[in-house]
Amino acid sequence: MALIALTRRGYRMSQLRSNWAFHRGFAADHNGSAKGNIWEAPGSPSKWKEEHFVFASLGGWGTLFFAGYKAAIGGGKKKEDFPAPAKPQKAKDGSLP
Repeated sequence: MALIALTRRGYRMSQLRSNWAFHRGFAADHNGSAKGNIWEAPGSPSKWKEEHFVFASLGGWGTLFFAGYKAAIGGGKKKEDFPAPAKPQKAKDGSLP
């Protein structure tokens, strides 16, 4: 009797495992239009995949904030250049002072 119960239990577990099939979470939506890569149509964001749009948006916002930060702290100004130290001059007899 125990052997039959174990066999049934194993069969049910194998049925459950078949429902755990791998699926691609970031794949294009099958119900909508086909989306392409950002480098295939860089001028039309409506044709990009969703994750490519997110990456491009985050990169743009990051660039905007970094440029604003640099402008606010005066990052575009050059630092004051200091003159190079003077070289020691040789005496008339060729020795250094």
